[in-house]
Amino acid sequence: MKKIILKSLVVAMMGLSGQVSALTSLEDQELSEVNGQALLSMEVQSGFNQMDNLGATYDQSNISFYKLGLEAEMEINTNIKKLQLGCGGVNGATGCDIDIDHIALSGNPTNGADRAATSALITNPFVQFAIKNPNQASTREVLGFRLSAEKISGLLTMGTENSATPNGINSFSGYMKTKSSSGVATTAPRVMDYAATGMNIEGTVKGTILGQPLPLDLHYTSSNYAFQLNSTTAPFTIPATIVSGTRMKEVVLKGTGTVGRIDFKGPLKAELLDGALKLDKERWIRKFEQHL
Repeated sequence: MKKIILKSLVVAMMGLSGQVSALTSLEDQELSEVNGQALLSMEVQSGFNQMDNLGATYDQSNISFYKLGLEAEMEINTNIKKLQLGCGGVNGATGCDIDIDHIALSGNPTNGADRAATSALITNPFVQFAIKNPNQASTREVLGFRLSAEKISGLLTMGTENSATPNGINSFSGYMKTKSSSGVATTAPRVMDYAATGMNIEGTVKGTILGQPLPLDLHYTSSNYAFQLNSTTAPFTIPATIVSGTRMKEVVLKGTGTVGRIDFKGPLKAELLDGALKLDKERWIRKFEQHL
C-alpha cells in the first residue's frame, strides 16, 4: 500500500512540474495591458530654498530626499516603555537626541480602558533619507531620516505623569510644528505688598469736613500696604509654534490671555498734608482686569 501511494505522488509531482513556466520579458505594449500596484515604491525629491511661517529661510538646493514606501494599510497597537535614539556622539557624551518615556499608539477608543482592543491605521508607511551632495560620491552625506506615513489615524500618547515632576518627552531633536490650542488657567491667591512689587500705591482722597465737601482732592503715596489677592480664572490661547533644535529639554510656548476680575482686600496706611492727616483703611476692596 505504501509503495502504491509513493508511486502516485511521484507521478503527480512529475505532472505538476510540466506546468511550471519561466519568467519572460514583456514589451511596452504588453506591459501597458497589465493592471496592478507595486508593493514597494521609490521616489526622489530635490530640495529648494524655502521660507517658513516665522520668516526663516532654509537653503535645501543641495539636498535630495530619497523615499522608500510600502503601498499598503497596516494596523498597529504598540507600547514602548523607553525610546532613546542618537545617544552620545557629536552632540555630547551624555544624553540622547530623542529620549521619550511610555509611548503608546492605538486606535481612537471611546475611553481609555478600550485602548488595548483598538489599533491605529497606517496608510502607506515610508522611510525617507535626506542626502547632502547626492551627485558627488566623495562628499555625499546622510543628514537625517524620518519614519512617517501618507496617513495615520489613531491616538498617540507620551508619558504617564503631568504634574510638577512630569515624564514623557525628556529630550527632543528636530523640527516640529505644534497645533494652536486654548485653555483656562487659574491664578493662585497671594499677598501683594511693597516687598513683592517694589512699587508705591498712589491715590486720591475725597471726603467732607462737618458735612461740607473738601475743596481739593488730597493725593497720597504709600508703601505701607498688604493686599490679599483672591484666585481667579484666565482664559488663554497659544498659536501654532515651530519647535526646532537639538536635545531640547523644555520649550517655551507663548500665548495671550485675559486675567479675570480680581477681588482683593487688606490694610492701607498713608499720610496726607505732610502728616497732618493719616489714612488708615483696614478693609479696602477693589476690582480690576488685566490683559497678558
